Amino acid sequence: MKDENAKTTISCFHCGAVLVCGAINGDAICWCDSLPNLMPLNEKTTSCYCQECLEKELQKSIKN
Repeated sequence: MKDENAKTTISCFHCGAVLVCGAINGDAICWCDSLPNLMPLNEKTTSCYCQECLEKELQKSIKN
């Protein structure tokens, strides 16, 4: 039997951690909406970053 409340999960592009993306699940917002956009994305990026990796990437982009 399928769980109607189950969320689709994806793997972090960088570390492989499992995360829930609100955009993929049709939610009004995603957890990452409160963070700045990380642009431009690397052309090799195939998925979202988990919160920890996204925050690290944002810190690196601020330093550059």
